[in-house]
Amino acid sequence: MAEQTERFLSIVRQIADTDEVISFHERNDRCVFFEVRTEQGRSQVVMAQLIDAGGGVQMVHMMSEIGPADPSLYEAMLVRNLSFCYARLALVEGDGGGYNFAVVYAYPLSELEVVEFARAFGEVAYMADGIERELYGGSDKT
Repeated sequence: MAEQTERFLSIVRQIADTDEVISFHERNDRCVFFEVRTEQGRSQVVMAQLIDAGGGVQMVHMMSEIGPADPSLYEAMLVRNLSFCYARLALVEGDGGGYNFAVVYAYPLSELEVVEFARAFGEVAYMADGIERELYGGSDKT
């Protein structure tokens, strides 16, 4: 388990050193946060966490929250999932109760390479930012 945690942290630290990452925060629970440059001076926070999927399989879960989940948008968001190759839209618990929409992605750590992780977290960040702009017309992130 310690070896897998070190592999995960090695990969995310390499990504954290790239120009696309504005800030990087590492917690003690195998969870990291990247603030990623997107378009037009905007940014998006992407969380990545190493989790035990059972049977000795370690998965890297990535997530970027979009904004408050309006139930009137549930059907449209589910239909939008059909257009995604790897990532998916989900509901995640918000800070003040309620739910937020989020873009999520999961990948087996055993198959993850730095270039794959960079592509995946970039996809999550750009997709979340685009949907956020479309649904809410902006962001409180700069």
